[in-house]
Order: sequence, then structure tokens, then C-alpha cells
Amino acid sequence: MLRAIEKTTYAAATDVWPNSHSLESFIIKNNFAPASKIKVIGAGSSNGVNTERFNRANINEQILSDIKRSVQYSKENVYLLFIGRFVKDKGLTELVNVFTELQKERPALRLILAGDYEPHLDPLPADTHDRIDNSINITHISWTDHVEYYMAISDYFVFPSYREGFPNVLLEAAAMELPIICSRITGNVDIVTHNETGLIFESENEADLKEKLVIALDNPGNMAGMAQKLHRAVITLYKRENFWENMRSEYNALLARQKLRRLPDDKQ
Repeated sequence: MLRAIEKTTYAAATDVWPNSHSLESFIIKNNFAPASKIKVIGAGSSNGVNTERFNRANINEQILSDIKRSVQYSKENVYLLFIGRFVKDKGLTELVNVFTELQKERPALRLILAGDYEPHLDPLPADTHDRIDNSINITHISWTDHVEYYMAISDYFVFPSYREGFPNVLLEAAAMELPIICSRITGNVDIVTHNETGLIFESENEADLKEKLVIALDNPGNMAGMAQKLHRAVITLYKRENFWENMRSEYNALLARQKLRRLPDDKQ
């Protein structure tokens, strides 16, 4: 049904703007729309990233101190961070399972999960839900207006989602210079290049996720270097104001094309 809706929507549109190049490839590969209709605006994304908000230089020290106190922050610990909806498709089961294994080997490891449960849509398994709620090494933040502050106190951002279009949260983590470990899916691979700007593991593969997390934890210097490289790319390619300018140019081009179509033949 969803595929039929996609095809119908694209058929009715004069222009189709995917928010990532990998999504563009997916649309073409599945014959949802002809390539002639499709264009990615700029480097992709749905709205770019707010580089003023997601900027370590603009962090409020008092808010940061409050956030640290709320999670009982210790500089002796190593913090993994996930931000997103608490549903199965976000890969939380794999993340919690792998974290539980690693934490036994690395007692200083901590996991911060920021997001809300959605039990009526794609509920987490009961045992995953139970571990999140009852583990003393997992901190659950149900809602926050201070996402950037949790990024500021964390050591790694882990994003094990099964499917995305173009995840804004990866742009935000990159803007905050946070090393990223993410799944190999549409959208993620447009932002992160494996072993260059972060680490990528196979989606739904706990063994691969654990392997990449061990590599990250054992090589913090290399991960910091990749995070800096990704930070520079994101600031250059995905700054929100640049995206808005690209979008405005595309709208103006469409308006000009439409105006041209409506001119009398002798005026064209």
C-alpha cells in the first residue's frame, strides 16, 4: 500500500526532491519515479543543521552543569548516546544488548538514551524495555529541549536505525564534534564515510555493532580525528542558511519555468 501511495504521489508531482542521494538511488531502483523528475537539493537533508545551536562554543555552562548533575556525570566514565524514537526500527534492542555485554567488560561504560516510548506503533520487546528502565548503567531521558548538551557530555553517538531518509540527528552530532558509529542504511551513508568520518556497521547485526564499538572505544584519538573531519564537512555542506538559499533557488527556478509556460507563444 505504501509503495502504491509513493508511486501515485510521485506521478502527480512535476518535481521530486529526495533529501539524500541514497534515497534518490532507492527511488530510481524501485521505479517509483523517472530519473528526469528527481533532484537532490544541495548536498541533501530536509532543512540543514542549525550551526549556531549545535556548536560547542555556544554551550551555556550553567545548563551543562545541570545536565551533568542530572545524569550523575563522572569524567571517569565513557558515555554512549542515542537520540530518537524508542521503537524497534531504531535498533534499540541491538544497542541495549551490545551495551549490556560490553559494560560487563568495561565497568566505566554508560549509555544515555534520549527519546519517548511509542508502544502503539512499533513497540520494543519487553526485555529491552525492562533493561532500559532498570539498569543502573542506562540513563533514559524521555524528553529534552537540550539535545546539544547531552551531545556535549557524551563520548560517542551510536545510531543503529534500520531505515532513514536523511537523519538530522547525525548532522547535529557531527556539528557537535561527536564521534559517530551508525548503521549502513539510506541516509546514514550519505553523511558518514566508514573509516574516514566515522564507523559504519551492518544494520541489525549485533556482532558487527559490538566490533565497531570496541574499535571506537579502543581508539578514541582516531575517532576524534574522524569526528573533526566530519564536523568540517557538515559545516560546509549542511549549514541551514546554505540549505535555505539552495531551496530558494530551486523554487525560483520552478516559478520561472511556470511563468514561461504561461506566456503567449509569441512571447516565449
